Amino acid sequence: MKPAGWPRLSRRAAIGVVLGLALVVVVAGIGAYLVLPQRELDTPCPTVGRAEHPLATHLVPNVLEHQSWLLVPTTGLQSGTVLLACTDGVVIGIDPLDQSDVDTGTDTLPIPTRWVDGKWFAGQLGAYLTPDRWVVIYPSTS
Repeated sequence: MKPAGWPRLSRRAAIGVVLGLALVVVVAGIGAYLVLPQRELDTPCPTVGRAEHPLATHLVPNVLEHQSWLLVPTTGLQSGTVLLACTDGVVIGIDPLDQSDVDTGTDTLPIPTRWVDGKWFAGQLGAYLTPDRWVVIYPSTS
């Protein structure tokens, strides 16, 4: 006798359901990307403040936001301090520090997914994977 409840799916049907759900997630992500307001990525990098290379880079093409970041030290900074990530003379990432960033001594400064995906689609992402390609601008303390 078969147990009551959901019918058992064949392997082929189960794969179809999983692929269908994956497609829905991708379409929803693309829809959100097109509809939600986004910051322009053409602001020139400021020339004031301390400029240093990040400790590490983590740039991954993805549909989900907040998967790419630069690891930066926060020693001596306060919560609320705004850090800027620049490359090619343009501000790409902006991150106000919260208390946990200050307490741990590092921050993962987010890099927008649309920028990472654009560089990846153009075959240029590899050139941005090293910390020396980036500059983090710390505010002037004077």
